[in-house]
Amino acid sequence: MPFMRQLCLHSLFRKGFTAIVLAVILLPLIGLPALANEARSEQREIQLESAFVQSGLAAIARWKAMLADSVHPLTGIDRRVVVESMLEEVTRLCEVDKLPFAEQHLRELLRREGREFSRFGFHPSGSLSANVTRLQLKNPAFENYTIFLFRLENRTPLELKSDGKAACRLVATNGASWELAELSPEHALYPHLSRMQAQFRMPDVVRRGAIASFELILNRPGITEEDIAYFLLTFGKWQIVIKFYENIPTSGE
Repeated sequence: MPFMRQLCLHSLFRKGFTAIVLAVILLPLIGLPALANEARSEQREIQLESAFVQSGLAAIARWKAMLADSVHPLTGIDRRVVVESMLEEVTRLCEVDKLPFAEQHLRELLRREGREFSRFGFHPSGSLSANVTRLQLKNPAFENYTIFLFRLENRTPLELKSDGKAACRLVATNGASWELAELSPEHALYPHLSRMQAQFRMPDVVRRGAIASFELILNRPGITEEDIAYFLLTFGKWQIVIKFYENIPTSGE
């Protein structure tokens, strides 16, 4: 083999070997900043989550003090707003932050304040939440039905779509379950509610940071808060369970 060719091959081998050695030595060092950044990012997330929890607990303490104020007692809609704010925050602490004492606090709050309040449910990620309120309608035309008002809140920075998969099912305390209905021209209530048909339809899209409100019909009369175990709300790939905690036995019951 000519001398120059041998020299070139030897040089290439040395460069390749040197590159391998450098890679073995330097890659872990190069990776350290990335690992450090990842650790800092995780630490920031933990701190942020802790801040959310502390903020929620502080808000609950304020609301409890307002409800306990005998000098300036809350009544009517003011009391309802405070109670439902507490119910929402405690439900979030229970279902998203997984605080062990939150569920018991939620049960006690419902027993103390009564049942006729909105109930809340969160996707485990905290990205989507919903609440439901039973409407008490006195029109005799509605006596064979129960109507519920829902609010679906998109807490993500993205627009969420149902992709044709939007439904809601009520599961009763006795184990029965029923699908809730939108208002269609074939429904018996259509002549009474046709002008509000758009309100009785689940949304196709919920924009980022938005709340979509809609009403659904249960084709059964006399259903009250005491009869409901939970609602299962499906929206596209998302599912949210809205539990009536006081009606669901704990493991010790």
